[in-house]
Amino acid sequence: MNKLVLALLFSTIVFIKGTPTVDNYKTEPYYSFDWLDDDENKFKIEYTLGDGESISNYFCYLYNQSVACKTSCTGSSSTLECTVKGNDCKADGDNPTYKYYYSTYCLTGTVSSITDPDDSTKTFELKNDSDSATILKFIRSTSFSSSGVQDVSVTIAVCSGSFLKYSMILLSLLIL
Repeated sequence: MNKLVLALLFSTIVFIKGTPTVDNYKTEPYYSFDWLDDDENKFKIEYTLGDGESISNYFCYLYNQSVACKTSCTGSSSTLECTVKGNDCKADGDNPTYKYYYSTYCLTGTVSSITDPDDSTKTFELKNDSDSATILKFIRSTSFSSSGVQDVSVTIAVCSGSFLKYSMILLSLLIL
């Protein structure tokens, strides 16, 4: 009986105050942006919110193991809509058939007092308006799980949207 009471108590605590979770059924998992056509593009992340939860101070960034891209996000009700600009998220304009794939990470508010990996005597903050260099420093200096960063399982492909089309045409010609 005591185990049942403890299980109910802990379950109640978990549901009272939690963080918003990504609604994977409503969130599109893949976006393809073509900087040759547009200078900026938008993507949306849907959240499941509990009582008193808000995503108004959430922000996201893109990362692909070598490059971090800044986004500007606005939250309304349960939808976080983020804009990615071509200048902030580089792609190779000389190689339009190559795509760069980025994972999307979101976090809330400001992460404070992170030690600068370049100078251990300094600290910095990651904010909604941080530049790409600060985001890279943040990634190098902390682990995602301990910093409140959430991988939202959205992949963004950046560059020419004709990559798959031209590859299929070439493959068809090779088969013939």
